[in-house]
Amino acid sequence: MIHVLYAEDSVPTQFIIKRLVNRIDDIELVCVNDGKAALDYCKNAKDGNKRPDIILMDCQMPVMDGLQATREIRKLDDPILSRVPIVAVSSGIKSMNEKDCMDAGMDDYVAKPLNQQALTNIL
Repeated sequence: MIHVLYAEDSVPTQFIIKRLVNRIDDIELVCVNDGKAALDYCKNAKDGNKRPDIILMDCQMPVMDGLQATREIRKLDDPILSRVPIVAVSSGIKSMNEKDCMDAGMDDYVAKPLNQQALTNIL
């Protein structure tokens, strides 16, 4: 089972991703609404059952954006969580580009809208 954490402030986008993920075997998806919630989820993930194996991180969200959330996750004391793969999911807004995401500590970058093939390749 692959545990996926998806930080995305758009409920319709969360719904679409949930439908796409349901078509892939052995994936458990948890959605949160902003970067702070993703950071809090990671801080509270003490056992292997709750730890995400990968994080899909929207770049622009309220409360805490994906770049800041990634920087904070990379600072966690837990050696597994601090190195969990984080994939930027971006709408391609010019103020945040692939280089910004990589500089923040993200491991990969995909553009929205995600489709079944892109999601399958990531996971």
